[in-house]
Amino acid sequence: MGAPTTLARLYGLRLEPRAHRAAKCLIRYEMLTPSRRDVLKTMCAVPAFAARRSQYRAVVCVFLSGGNDGHNTVVPLRTAAQNYETYRRMRGGLALPERSLLPIALENGEVYGLHPRLESLQRLFREGKVAIAANVGVARRVGAHSEARKEWLTKLDQGVRRPALEEVGKIIPTSARAGAMSDVFCCAFDGFDTHGAQLELQHRALAALDRAIGDFFAAIDTAGLSRQVTLFTASEFGRSIAPNSTDGTDHGWGNHHFIIGGAVNRATMFGHFPRLDSLATPTPVEQYAARVRTWYTENDVRRSASSSSPSSPRAWCAATG
Repeated sequence: MGAPTTLARLYGLRLEPRAHRAAKCLIRYEMLTPSRRDVLKTMCAVPAFAARRSQYRAVVCVFLSGGNDGHNTVVPLRTAAQNYETYRRMRGGLALPERSLLPIALENGEVYGLHPRLESLQRLFREGKVAIAANVGVARRVGAHSEARKEWLTKLDQGVRRPALEEVGKIIPTSARAGAMSDVFCCAFDGFDTHGAQLELQHRALAALDRAIGDFFAAIDTAGLSRQVTLFTASEFGRSIAPNSTDGTDHGWGNHHFIIGGAVNRATMFGHFPRLDSLATPTPVEQYAARVRTWYTENDVRRSASSSSPSSPRAWCAATG
């Protein structure tokens, strides 16, 4: 099975084969009075620029620094393995009220609840633009932020740019109009290391995240680039299911993440959502990252496999063969 087919099956991404070569665009701004010849040349160039714009694609990683608590981000309400009562019993004083959770229904009839501050994500999910990757984590359980972050970024970081998400929403349309073929960005959101007072801190952090993602995709939709931009979340690790003595949580292992964009084929969940009363080995970060990168580079699959470029399909997709 080819990489694009594997990606479509595992992560629900709608792929359309298109051939192009990745290119970097250097823009120089000058104040010029255009001649008639310049105007005619520009008019003739419009179809070519439009074609390149339609082939443009961007990947945006949103890193939730500190280790987001996935247990309160995606909550099982009515599933085959467990329900809200299971969650309430395991979470104790950190359990969110059932009526506050934002319900999302999967194709198989299971119902989960998003954190009450994730209203934009609920809307995007209902529009078919969000897939959930359940229980993703580093290969071995680590407790230090720096070590876990290094594990993630080793798999994700390929010379990406790191502006704020609001700025990325401005850069992408400009880059696409200028004729660039591809961009990769990584944006960080702080406030997710909730060792104490978790309910208040995570409410605040997720509200900021949800607002930023909603504004970002509003800008991308306005630019007509919804199906060419995919955003995905990452975080060092999840949190413990049981609360600690300071109304917070300790470092955990696997975590739930979101893949968002118009290229998402359907609103669904991939991977195995673990039972809350047992520790499950997470889906490796390598597999999660490789799926998104395959979507990003699938236009280049016909390029020489001997390429040593970090963005070549061979290098980016090595984790999946």
